[in-house]
Amino acid sequence: MSQSIPDFDDQEEQSETQELFQKPRAGVYTMLLFVSFCALLTGIFCLHKEMESYNFDFRARGAHGEHNVLSADVAGRSGDSQDEE
Repeated sequence: MSQSIPDFDDQEEQSETQELFQKPRAGVYTMLLFVSFCALLTGIFCLHKEMESYNFDFRARGAHGEHNVLSADVAGRSGDSQDEE
């Protein structure tokens, strides 16, 4: 059992007989993939800038304000309308 060493002359003949193919150009789907990747990066950048304006406070620990302002205002109006009738 001997291993045969490939002859380089045979490989040259085979490569010459094979047709040469050009590398395919980027298709429409490749361009859509690139555009969607750019859109994803743009979205991440915009989200980063938006969160940066809030100092990355995800839980709104520093939020101050009155609670139920709208519901108190609506309750006050509904009481007033019952008095008018």
